[in-house]
Amino acid sequence: MMTVNPSGIEIERKFLIRYPDIKLLEKIGSRTEIEQTYLASDDIARRIRKTTERGVSAYFYCQKQDITPRKRTEDEVLISEAKYNELLAEAVTGTLKKTRFHVPFLEFNLEIDVYPFWDDRAILEIELSFENEEIQFPHYIEVIGEVTEDHSYRNISLARMFADS
Repeated sequence: MMTVNPSGIEIERKFLIRYPDIKLLEKIGSRTEIEQTYLASDDIARRIRKTTERGVSAYFYCQKQDITPRKRTEDEVLISEAKYNELLAEAVTGTLKKTRFHVPFLEFNLEIDVYPFWDDRAILEIELSFENEEIQFPHYIEVIGEVTEDHSYRNISLARMFADS
């Protein structure tokens, strides 16, 4: 298996934003279709993910554990499609589907997740170098509020509420 996140630490903030201009995001960034499913676990978050970009799919297994509200350990590895299908048997949620736009802005890579169950809002995630790093947003993003510490906006919560079982 190939390790995808060699540092093992993720510092991230998450914002609820107004539904973005999809045509603009497609013009200035890249688009990835994502399907993710959460797996049984005692004390860490475990998930599998299928990503499809330009018709090519890849499969990943990930484990995350909170250190602080903005910092987590993250171990993600590339897996085979067969292993992905095998791990689906451990699912505790349905599969959450979303479209992710990777948009470069200043020194950041904004990840904007658009979900099929919302037509008025989306989630913007931004990975940082340190927890209190100052963030600026492009003019075409309208931030409703920060939801980093609101667990109802975590993907596992969205999967429990909205995913196809």
